[in-house]
Amino acid sequence: MIIGGDSFTLLDTRTREEFEAITLPRAQLMTQDLQNSIFADQIGKEGKIILFDHQGRSVLDHCAWFRGHGLDQTFALDGGIDRYAKEVDADIPRYRLELD
Repeated sequence: MIIGGDSFTLLDTRTREEFEAITLPRAQLMTQDLQNSIFADQIGKEGKIILFDHQGRSVLDHCAWFRGHGLDQTFALDGGIDRYAKEVDADIPRYRLELD
């Protein structure tokens, strides 16, 4: 994906159910296979990676883990998809997680 001249990979770290219900355009669901591919290829070493979750609560841990493994161009989407939907693209439906 390219925005403003910068190329990056957009990774959705939420659950498969959340990803299938609502996601950002051109985002990929973070799976173990995809993560292995990123670490094996040069995508993380040479390109930017942007991670996001629902509200930005756990994505910083994921970002730190990627950076700790040498992927220094990994960034977190502040506030997650929820904030993005509120402030950038109101066409993206917002949702609330119901936890037991």
